[in-house]
Amino acid sequence: MGFFSSMSNAISSAVSSSVSLIGTYINRTVETIAPLISKGLDVWNKVTAIANVVMTIAEILKPGERLEEIGDRAMQAAIGGIKPEQFGHYDDYMTAIRHIELDPDKTESYHKKEMMMSGLSVCSYALDQKLKLADGTSGNLWLLAAANPEYFNGQRLNAIITSPNPVDIMYYFSGKLGPAGALSVEQKLLTLEKTLDPEKAEQLIYQDLDSAQAAMKRLPAA
Repeated sequence: MGFFSSMSNAISSAVSSSVSLIGTYINRTVETIAPLISKGLDVWNKVTAIANVVMTIAEILKPGERLEEIGDRAMQAAIGGIKPEQFGHYDDYMTAIRHIELDPDKTESYHKKEMMMSGLSVCSYALDQKLKLADGTSGNLWLLAAANPEYFNGQRLNAIITSPNPVDIMYYFSGKLGPAGALSVEQKLLTLEKTLDPEKAEQLIYQDLDSAQAAMKRLPAA
């Protein structure tokens, strides 16, 4: 048990170090998703599958692209000095890393989790820019996905980020709102859930909201 725990910690440390080399602009996202760094591939596979859907709908990823590929490109681009802070717009950075020539030996040397986390961090940075959110904000989406992937699927997370107040909704599930704010968001979520499933009973909606909040409370802190 101790050996596997130590190995997992070593991989997590290597992943965090690799991702940090991409540039300072994604550090806030890395801080936000820090509780996921120590998670195993079973969690990361679920989270990235959901994120691939969200990022494709948001047109951060092109059809057929995957976070792992973007993560690989971002890390290799950073070695050559190509980093987000050098570009005025996230689209210019994404275009730049899409056009670098990948070194297959470097790709082979990266741990799968490194590529996943790098891709998730880079695309989250781009999503924050696109939605005009504070750096690191969209990282909260992936904590939701990790806590309850069945509820926080791609469709529901897309509905959240396209709502008028996505930050309030993220904070609602994280328990960061006061009673008045939470009540206000619950009413908005009721409407949002009805757009996803018009036949769903209000009682079931509230039960799902309670379960989702409880799942977030069980997610360990970084």
